[in-house]
Amino acid sequence: MKRNELDNLLNSIIPKLYSFAYAMIQDDEQAEQLIVDAYSVFLVKEKSFILDFKYNDNKKENVSFKNYLLINLIGEIYGLGVKRNSEQKHLKKLDHGEYDSFYKLDVTQRSVLFLKENLKFNIELIQETLQIKKHQVLEQLYNSRHRIIETETTDSYGTF
Repeated sequence: MKRNELDNLLNSIIPKLYSFAYAMIQDDEQAEQLIVDAYSVFLVKEKSFILDFKYNDNKKENVSFKNYLLINLIGEIYGLGVKRNSEQKHLKKLDHGEYDSFYKLDVTQRSVLFLKENLKFNIELIQETLQIKKHQVLEQLYNSRHRIIETETTDSYGTF
């Protein structure tokens, strides 16, 4: 695969990568840096596979490779983001307006919920992408939804 072909594929998924990275880190510059770092790690890990991939007119193969790229980069972003998120505790105190209850979730809950609701990943794809077990995906999804409802209810009516 040529560099410009890879760049074109990457540019087409950047908005999804950025929105996922921002959901994890909550900072513009840190989200951008997370994508750059994840891409660098991915290139090192998958260099031979990328070089061997033949970009051609077969749209099905190209879409498949694009999905492979998206899933693996999100997985790398998640792995790096979990580590960096612990360093970003001060961001939890920021007011995110209508999304405040989402950003009060822990990083794994936000990631699972974001992939399911925003990027429309199914449970198996979330499991594969984040490298967690199916029951953990379901548990995180349930807990995140429940916590958002609980937070919004508490914020609307005060504590009981």
